[in-house]
Amino acid sequence: MPTRPSISYTLWSPWGGASARDRGKLQELRRRLESNPEATVACVLAGLALLAWVATRRFSFFGDGEDDQQRNEAVAARLQRFEKEPARARRRRSPLRAAPSRRAFDDPPRHHPAAATDNMRLQVHGEEVTVRDGGYEPQRARAVLDTGNAHMTVIDEAFARRHAIYAESSAFAPLGYTTLRGINPGAETRAPVVLAAVTLRGREFRIRAAVSPLTRMDILVGMDILEALFADGLALG
Repeated sequence: MPTRPSISYTLWSPWGGASARDRGKLQELRRRLESNPEATVACVLAGLALLAWVATRRFSFFGDGEDDQQRNEAVAARLQRFEKEPARARRRRSPLRAAPSRRAFDDPPRHHPAAATDNMRLQVHGEEVTVRDGGYEPQRARAVLDTGNAHMTVIDEAFARRHAIYAESSAFAPLGYTTLRGINPGAETRAPVVLAAVTLRGREFRIRAAVSPLTRMDILVGMDILEALFADGLALG
């Protein structure tokens, strides 16, 4: 049988002049190592592996020189940003608001529509109005705008006959009849109803209009037309 190689060790005592008790412990350790050399080699290898692992952890934590430089640059940029942040925050700070006055409670902020300009005001008298005749040609008409006329627009009977807008027995016969109140004070008038195309402020309205005798006007414009103009922002002035 092959003989097991013997390993000799030379132990050095770091304590110089150690006591007899310490020398005895060293001798006992030497005998154990000589009796089991395989375990000794395994212990040595495990120790070396542990040292290598510790060294790897140390270098991975601290990094190399390039990583340290990048880390230092990032820290410096962050510190510089924090130093400048208070100044920017002061510039963005809103001015102090004045204490609310009694007027703020009496007249709180609200939406105020823009004041109507001259071209947005409708004139009660003098507005340029046209009504299409029987040949579908526009005819100028003297108009009065009446917000109190909530029923329907009224066309003067003489104007309607003259321009073939209305006739008793023809293609322009009335569509029906309606009752008008208030044109003649205290009286009710039964008036025929016709189709009419009325143009006011550039907008053409196709409406049902009553036909009745009027004084010093050709057409009495009612809310059936004015309501649409008011919705566009025009006002009666």
